[in-house]
Amino acid sequence: MNRRLVSAAVLSLAVASGATRAGADGPTAAQNARANVGPQRALNRPLPDVRFNASPLSDVIDFLADASGANFSVDWKSLDTAHVAKDTPITLKMSGNVTLHKVLNLVLKQAASDAPLTYYVDDGVIEVTSQEAEDKVLICKTYPIQDLLFQAPDYNNGPSLDLSTAGQGQSAGGSGGGGTSSSSNLFTGGTQNSNQAASSQKDRADEIIKLITDTVKPELWQVNGGTATISFFRGMLIVNAPRSIHELLESQE
Repeated sequence: MNRRLVSAAVLSLAVASGATRAGADGPTAAQNARANVGPQRALNRPLPDVRFNASPLSDVIDFLADASGANFSVDWKSLDTAHVAKDTPITLKMSGNVTLHKVLNLVLKQAASDAPLTYYVDDGVIEVTSQEAEDKVLICKTYPIQDLLFQAPDYNNGPSLDLSTAGQGQSAGGSGGGGTSSSSNLFTGGTQNSNQAASSQKDRADEIIKLITDTVKPELWQVNGGTATISFFRGMLIVNAPRSIHELLESQE
């Protein structure tokens, strides 16, 4: 029997969720479920038992789509560039209660050859592609960091309490009125260097930027020879970078 037909039969038997192929009576149960299950929800759902025995990658993806009810799209062109074909064999056995997120990561890791594979969610679809292709797409986002820039004010001359001026605010004409009055502030001194404060904030922002470009996928930043950029403006970081970088930055918020 043809190997692909055998593999398809094995996959069909593995779908413990009860999904069946579409027939004359209308769409399958999995197709109906797909219309109601968002990708994020599907990724966190446990799958039925997974039994892949040298199954072609394309059939494995079809199984995951049917079992989870999620919409999948595979960029086979980018996978081919990464030397991953539709018939790349996948062998994986997992008992129930393992999420689609975990199984998909294991499948893509096993399928990867010269370059890693990845997936992301876009407009209700789980997109499977190579990491190299995904990192070529830059997305611009802003991140508020004002709370990270706050520093206690630094005064050149701290305010002091002068009790000798107390009572000098009485009118010179006494109780009869008609005199001039004077006022005195008990607290004297206390000036803050605003230029120094602004400079310190910029220095702190520069430190944060360097920390990010040194530790978060450093090879992708323009300062290290990549394409991603990051700048500071009015308490915000403006980041134009691949989705993988944004995912790491957002995970730290």
